Amino acid sequence: MKIKSAREAAGLSKNELSKMTGLDRSTLRFVEDPTENPTILTLIRISLALDFDLGKALAESFAEEREANDGEPNS
Repeated sequence: MKIKSAREAAGLSKNELSKMTGLDRSTLRFVEDPTENPTILTLIRISLALDFDLGKALAESFAEEREANDGEPNS
């Protein structure tokens, strides 16, 4: 998921997004790390603040993972 890209495209700093979502900056750093797995609630809060399609982002992320694993998603 490209949350950092979406935040930057919206012209927001982590501090601004933190205020919009009620999430602290350390949580946002965690979420922007592509190796981490944030909770769905955190993703919903961020997607609402950034006005992006969470369903589409999750589908793309799943497709990328599936392709990287030769069609077998990680469990």
